[in-house]
Amino acid sequence: MADALRALVCALLVAVSAGSPASAILVAPFVPALVAIRLVRARRGRTRFLVAATLGSIAAAALVAPELPGSVPAAMAFAVAMAVLLVPALGIVHERAARPDPVVAVPLPWPEPTLRSGLAPTVLAWSVAVVVVLGLAAAVVDSSVRGIVRTEYSEALRECRSGGALESMGAQCDQLRDQRDTMLDLLDGRVPIFLGVFAATVAVGAAVTTHPVVLARARRRSSRVRPPFRLRELEVHWSAAYLVAAGIVAWLATDGDPEALEWVRAVGIGLGTLGALLLSTQGVGLLAWLLTRRRVPGWYRVFLVFAAFVAMPFVPPLLFGLGVLDQALHPRRRALASATLPDRGSGS
Repeated sequence: MADALRALVCALLVAVSAGSPASAILVAPFVPALVAIRLVRARRGRTRFLVAATLGSIAAAALVAPELPGSVPAAMAFAVAMAVLLVPALGIVHERAARPDPVVAVPLPWPEPTLRSGLAPTVLAWSVAVVVVLGLAAAVVDSSVRGIVRTEYSEALRECRSGGALESMGAQCDQLRDQRDTMLDLLDGRVPIFLGVFAATVAVGAAVTTHPVVLARARRRSSRVRPPFRLRELEVHWSAAYLVAAGIVAWLATDGDPEALEWVRAVGIGLGTLGALLLSTQGVGLLAWLLTRRRVPGWYRVFLVFAAFVAMPFVPPLLFGLGVLDQALHPRRRALASATLPDRGSGS
């Protein structure tokens, strides 16, 4: 009965996510979290629950698909793909990412990040899922982003014509036309870049949201999962630095060619943004470790948070720099580890 209720909740959340892109950003991360928590809790009935949740979610998504814009086959493919990605695919990834790391011979302050467990596989899986969903969404929305902008302004500008309610307000109508033309100029050649940044941001945000939720809920049920998460131990896989390098190379290689290689540039920007966000999260971990090690009092930490809001434009570059520093020199491990640090190269 409990599994049937969980499968029903998954189906409802998938239907909401498929029917509203804005809601999907807030709702979708909790679908694989619900699936992973159930898979971690008990091995008995796992397959039956996965089959029920997947079929129910596909059916719910198929019911929502005809209400989406575009052709019905494209909308159906989009909705069904979202159901398959959220329930079985990402649910299984998050369940495996929650497993504890194997015991290593060399004592470490905390486990080395790997691509098999922890945050790294969840970020990778969410990145692939977001790219697939965005690709299918482009087929659902058969008009371009420029067409969407024109549609948003068309109703108001229609009233500016002869006989319209705004016919006598020439200055306001001219201002609306200028706003529309400005938006269209900004979109020229920049839509793929915006999509690359958006995909990377959503992937990291969803992974960082879902992974701790799965660990916390599974730990409350006495499930055997990874040890409690500590912010001062936050560390990402070494491949994040190579993502930034790949993004920079793609940007430089396509510079000066605004149209022919715009999607190559978008992929490069997405990879670079993904790596930069991951390194920035590692910078947060290093900053938390420094504050803990220096025993900074609570009131001073509150002051630092307030100062960060005031100096917000400078905070992301600072965190990124701290993340790069920790990746290159790993000062936390050097200060805490009593044994020689393992190599952080391709064998990690």
